[in-house]
Amino acid sequence: MGFFWGIFNFSRCSSEVEPTIKYEEGRSLFENLNIKPNALGIAPSKYYKITDLIGQGSMGSISLAIKKGKTTEGQEQEYAIKTVILSRVSDTFIKELRNEIDVLRSLHHPNIVKAYETYEENIGNISIVMDFCSGGDLYTRQPYSERESARIIEKLLSAIAFMHSKNVSHRDIKFENIMFASTKPTAEIKLIDFGLSKAYLDDQAHFSDFAGTLTTMAPEVFTKNYTNKADLWSIGVICYMLIASRKPFRAKSRTQLAKIIMKCQYSFLPEDWKSKSNQSKDFIKKLLVIDQGKRLSAIEAVSHEWFEVNLSDEQPDESVLQRVGMELDSYKRYGTMKKISMLAIAKMSSSTQLEEMKVVFESYDTEKDGKLTYSEFKNAMLKFNYSKKELNIMFKMLDIDGDGFIEYSEFLAATVQMSSRLSEDRIYECFKKFDTDNSGQISHEELRTILGRDYSEDLVTKLVKEMDSDGDGTISYEEFFKSIQKNNLEKIRTSSCDNFPSCP
Repeated sequence: MGFFWGIFNFSRCSSEVEPTIKYEEGRSLFENLNIKPNALGIAPSKYYKITDLIGQGSMGSISLAIKKGKTTEGQEQEYAIKTVILSRVSDTFIKELRNEIDVLRSLHHPNIVKAYETYEENIGNISIVMDFCSGGDLYTRQPYSERESARIIEKLLSAIAFMHSKNVSHRDIKFENIMFASTKPTAEIKLIDFGLSKAYLDDQAHFSDFAGTLTTMAPEVFTKNYTNKADLWSIGVICYMLIASRKPFRAKSRTQLAKIIMKCQYSFLPEDWKSKSNQSKDFIKKLLVIDQGKRLSAIEAVSHEWFEVNLSDEQPDESVLQRVGMELDSYKRYGTMKKISMLAIAKMSSSTQLEEMKVVFESYDTEKDGKLTYSEFKNAMLKFNYSKKELNIMFKMLDIDGDGFIEYSEFLAATVQMSSRLSEDRIYECFKKFDTDNSGQISHEELRTILGRDYSEDLVTKLVKEMDSDGDGTISYEEFFKSIQKNNLEKIRTSSCDNFPSCP
């Protein structure tokens, strides 16, 4: 998307409990709680205070911003607002921007940059409110140790495996499009810039358009006949660059470089690779393969022995795992409306606010594909002495959209109430998401609109009744707040582990 953007682009369940959201309703819920354009004519400055200009160009800008209003979390969350002046860009660029918004709407993964909302002003500007990745791109922390390289590549592969499971190919993976979430040494990486991403129907789908950046472009892209495996070639190039601090393919001209890439002419120079493991070289060799049919898939690649050798000792604290298990146990007490609200809060929360939960989720996700199978979930919960029937019910309650997996946002929805994570300003922000007319009440009509066409009138009425304690047919903020905090307050008040098998 050009030089400027390359720099700044930045539910223990009893056996009687049954899931309360059907497949179609869950799908509709996911779609409607994801980012979407706000009402036309609204500028982000109505809700966000611009604190700094990160970058300015002829096509638009990237600004640093915080939300207006008071916060009870002790620290204001920073966001990056990417604004494009539509009159100054081509139709192709606008298409890429809208494509980026559409792609981000379907993706929620700890290593994919998060977009929260969009604004389209009457004056012809489109703005996307996104995670602010303050740690810079991969170039900013060179050189990397082999262990550091393995950690980065594993996270990147998890993001790509998740994208591919959603039938989306990134098509422009490069150093500049991988950012660090913060300046901390342990900061997560975030994959950014989805303007060239492409959705497809199945894994065998072939693309015919020329897309990407030459340095990390797969040979088959030049022939305009390629699949999502082109992403894996790019990861191979990035892995080489991380470990060796140089590019595998080098030439004096773009034409020469294209020829070298198409012939896969590279080598492991002794001065760069003599102290590196054979596993790292084998990993790269299995990605930098001309025949895309023989190239590893993202799932196959993340299972390579190189990661086991380098990262096998990285696990979350046992006390955190215990607390998460208790939180999942509590999830059965939540009404459907509360679960929906928890999902909304999870989707609105930044990665830095939920960092601890991200580590736990990744420890559950042994296949490293950004989602949990029943087998992975069962293995993680075995220590809590649940029966198979209980685990199966719990899994179904967590799998809100009914696709057979627990995705990151679904996991967060069940654990977001841990400790002080559910502060009042975040509950209020969630309330305002449902109170679309700013009346101070969530009406039946507003909730119906948010949830989508797959939610029946009777179901929406039941959802309102869950929180409508005064019976006036609407949900006030006070009713909403008390309903959200109810189980948490009871848990804090009693500190009880009565229903948790392994709790001391």
